Amino acid sequence: MAKILERKGKKLVYMNDALLKACGVTMEWTQEDLDEFNRCRDDVIYFIETYMKIVHIDHGVVPFDLYDYQKEVIKLYDTNRFVTLKFPRQSGKTITTVGYLLHYILFNEHKNVGILANRAKTARGILSKVKQSYRQLPKFLQSGVVEWNKGSIVLENGCTVFADATSESASRSEAIALLILDEFAFVENNKAEEFMKSVYPTISSGKTSKIFVFSTPNGMNHFYKLWTDAVEKRNSYVPFEIHWADVPGRDEKFKKETIANIGEDAWRQEFEIDFLGSAGSLLSASTMARMVYQTPLMSKEYLTMYYEPIPGHNYVTTVDPSEGLGLDYSVATVTDVTEIPYQQVAVYRNNSIDPHVFPDVIYNLANLYNESFVLVEANNIGAVVCTILHHTLEYENLIQTATKGRAGQIVSGGFGNDTIIGVKTTPATKRIGCAITKSLIESDQYIVNDFETIKEFTTFVRHLNSYQAEEGYTDDICMTIVLFSWLINNDYFKDMLENNDIRKKIAEGSRLNHLFEALIPFGHIDDGLNQSHLLEDGTPDHLKDGAIWESKPIVW
Repeated sequence: MAKILERKGKKLVYMNDALLKACGVTMEWTQEDLDEFNRCRDDVIYFIETYMKIVHIDHGVVPFDLYDYQKEVIKLYDTNRFVTLKFPRQSGKTITTVGYLLHYILFNEHKNVGILANRAKTARGILSKVKQSYRQLPKFLQSGVVEWNKGSIVLENGCTVFADATSESASRSEAIALLILDEFAFVENNKAEEFMKSVYPTISSGKTSKIFVFSTPNGMNHFYKLWTDAVEKRNSYVPFEIHWADVPGRDEKFKKETIANIGEDAWRQEFEIDFLGSAGSLLSASTMARMVYQTPLMSKEYLTMYYEPIPGHNYVTTVDPSEGLGLDYSVATVTDVTEIPYQQVAVYRNNSIDPHVFPDVIYNLANLYNESFVLVEANNIGAVVCTILHHTLEYENLIQTATKGRAGQIVSGGFGNDTIIGVKTTPATKRIGCAITKSLIESDQYIVNDFETIKEFTTFVRHLNSYQAEEGYTDDICMTIVLFSWLINNDYFKDMLENNDIRKKIAEGSRLNHLFEALIPFGHIDDGLNQSHLLEDGTPDHLKDGAIWESKPIVW
């Protein structure tokens, strides 16, 4: 085996650590050494199983004997640039990644490796495992150590490894060749999104740079989206997961004991690796597990469209306004009510739009979708939105409600002291809306297509006698679905949607017309805006050249 050639005045080890080779140390190699070095370089699995040692919780320092699924992960890492893993707890995803990382920094030159996690402590824990295994390597495989710090290491071959918390500023200016993101589901949504926006261009600019993302699930957040997009082949990541029973030593006895100790929900998230919502959420865990968002037909600025308007179809736009101060969102959700299941076809979501400008967006969106019926939550700033829609923009198909009774009801034509444009959300209307929302979605009678909507439902949880967003989250899109659900429970809409087919009822003639006249007291006027085609860039054709936007300061 290779021997270190001692030279006068030169340190042979780094910082008096007998297990670390110092820089500039000359070694005498035999042909056997060269052959072994080349074999390790060319076969990462051979290198790991032959020379890598790990610290076992029961047995101390032991050779790393890879399970079959760990070998598959190593091969995925070696042959793909973008990989995402979904593993149960304590199944070896981290130490497997450490093995590949160790090989990567030993048999490459001038590569920067970033280890990022939801907390800096977690990232440095991974780096610590890299350092532990590095120290156990024979000297002929080591590169001399330049720096050996708590948060980073630098090797003589020019490779650097650093560990930090995932944030927008982390590694922004670094030319990273390999980026490892651990527990990515537990990084705050806004931080994860901003991080990917700032760092991904740097990574993707190279032809060989890699990103590995792994985590246990934590609800339907950004990691759920990345994972689902990978499974549906909507991004470049290669997904890989294992079942808890694939880990040697785990059987039904292990499952029963673990459930008894941590509970059923924790078991499903940590070991079944299900994308569960928060405890006490409005929708059941099984419902949320099968909800899959769709690829948008068009996404521009704050508007996301999943289906273009279809001639002859009927739509309902439900609106939840906000103050536009960067906190809660102003949301308008468009639902196709032509038949059951109802389809969510478009969502506008913006937390900075002025409430005096928001009516312009509602007006154009509702006109785009066949002059859809519009129901606005009229609490607080919503009353201003309703007033502008009715008096300034003169939108015809606004729904009005009676203020008598705690739950409210849709009323026929004319305005009186007890009627308002829109509906004021009360405990009663919200309770009814939540109950019907749960029934509709869980029975697949309302199809949610939007990712942000699904994400909100995962944190839309019970609070006292109602439901609301968990602290730190929003529920504005959820509330537009709740408003829609309350609306279809109204007697007028029950009649209108009888037999689940409005188009059939339109053919029946006068009875439905009478209902519509009673429902929408302002009439129904065709102003030529009922168009359904999209241009190549995704813009509705009647918006070309700024047609209906000329006097309105809104852009999708």
